[in-house]
Formats: sequence, structure tokens, C-alpha cells
Amino acid sequence: MLSSGKQSIGQEGGLEALVTLLGKENGGVRAAVIQALVEVINESPANTKQLSECAGVEALVNLLSDSEATCRVCAARCIATMATDDALRASLAGAGAVGALVQCLSFQDSAVQTEAAQTIALLACDAAVRDQFASGGGVVALIKLLKCSHDSVRRSAMWALSECARSKEAAEEACKLGALGIVQGLSSAQGKLGGFARAALTSLVDSSYAAKYWITGKLSQTDILYECEFFDAGLVRNLKK
Repeated sequence: MLSSGKQSIGQEGGLEALVTLLGKENGGVRAAVIQALVEVINESPANTKQLSECAGVEALVNLLSDSEATCRVCAARCIATMATDDALRASLAGAGAVGALVQCLSFQDSAVQTEAAQTIALLACDAAVRDQFASGGGVVALIKLLKCSHDSVRRSAMWALSECARSKEAAEEACKLGALGIVQGLSSAQGKLGGFARAALTSLVDSSYAAKYWITGKLSQTDILYECEFFDAGLVRNLKK
């Protein structure tokens, strides 16, 4: 869609009309409308901001629980676009987007899982979002997706883990769930998957003393344990056959 056309839609009240249509009972209508919104706000900060001002945030979060997979996918894409704005990230987190995206990780559709994981990765640049993700069961869902047979799902889940593992709570839970072995095994892979795996491994080691000890076999003098909750994951195994 041309930028002039996007601008006209925003100026003529088109966004408010589209948000209203998102509440229609017909799943086909909702899917068509949310697909239109993806195009309208893409590379248009003005329309993105206006969408947030006409109850768009709440509508998008609700669509993450829609029965139509297309609606979930496009809602996640819209939220990913909005996630580039600091203020909108806070609004999305406050409206329950993180919890809804965590639920999407378990939705039995690879496209939904992929988009949800990517959107979480973008939102997770905020510490508050990482905390919500860890406390809302997101780590468990991500670890399951790391074992998925779909490459796009695994790549997206690894990206999300690399961002969310910057949280100490998330990193330590991931270690307890066996993430280190999975991540290390994929870190030598070619392409984006290997790159995201190496980034995730770095995040885990930086955030968790258990991960650092598991990988290096030692802690440094600056690694001070303030609480007796150290988790020893055991010695590193040679995962290469």
C-alpha cells in the first residue's frame, strides 16, 4: 500500500472503523480486517500511534486469543510493529499482551507460534516484559518450541530465549528445564538458527551462574552468590557425535 493511501486512511477515520470491525462475529471478516491493519500501520508511525489511541491495543490483545489462526498471526504482527515504540510497549504489556502471546506459543499452528515468539523477542527489550514472561510460564513454552520440527518456529523461539534470558529468573528456569544442552547443541548450526543459539547461550551464561558454571566449570571472584539457590547442572557433555 502506498504511503499516501495509508495517510488518507488515518486522516479520514479509517482506523477507528477497522477497529470496530474487529469485534464482528464472522471470523472471515475479522481476518480480513486485521490483515488490512497490518498493511496500514506497516512503516507508518502516525497510523501506529493513532491505532493505539482508538482502543486498538485492547482489540489486538483480544485477537491473540481468537479461534482463527490468521487473526492471531496478524494481531501478533501488528503488536510487533507497535513494539518498536517505548510508550506503546508499556501499553501493550499493561493490556495483557505478554500473557496472551505466551498462550499463543502453545497454539497448535506453526505460523502462530513463529509470530508469537518473534513478537515476544521484540517486546522483551523491556525488563518489565521479561519479568512478566518468566512469571507467566513463558519459559516452559519456549523450551518446548526449541524441540519443534519446524525450523521457523525453532529460530523464533531461540531468538525469544536470547532476549528473555537476559532476566535472571528466566535464565535460571531455562537451565533447570534443560535449555543449555539444547542451545549448545544448536550453536554450531549454520544460518540464523546457529546465530540465535549462540546469542541465547551468551544470555544464559551472562544471567545465570549455574549456566556459567556448567559451560566453563568455574565462577570468577566477582560472581557473588547472595542467596543459597545455586543450581549445578552438572558437567558439560560432548554433544557432538
